[in-house]
Amino acid sequence: MRLTILAVALFASRALASDACHFNTPNTIVCTDPQNAATAFYNYGKNIALTNQSYNRALLQQAGCGRAYGSRYATVHVELIKRGRVALPTGWVGVSVVSVDGKDLYYVASDYISGECERYKPK
Repeated sequence: MRLTILAVALFASRALASDACHFNTPNTIVCTDPQNAATAFYNYGKNIALTNQSYNRALLQQAGCGRAYGSRYATVHVELIKRGRVALPTGWVGVSVVSVDGKDLYYVASDYISGECERYKPK
């Protein structure tokens, strides 16, 4: 009986943790501008091999973008400020403005975010 309760409790806590707002790839590209966030997502998506190329890293940096959180991508605390979309020649890209760990504000393609996001509340 105890084992069953423990298993249910562990499963429930994991389910809740996976529903929390988080970046869903180590290739999450964060930017200081919504247009550049949409373009970066279109160009690189979740393909780490592309963004690991030195010339692509330089291009991202020149555009005010980067992969700021590396292996910590899934553990940072993400709060939503606003969602919108940006037009590209190929169509619309969803872009969100987020607060990360309560101190960094970035534009990020909405497809890089999973889970239920709390609304950002300035302190």
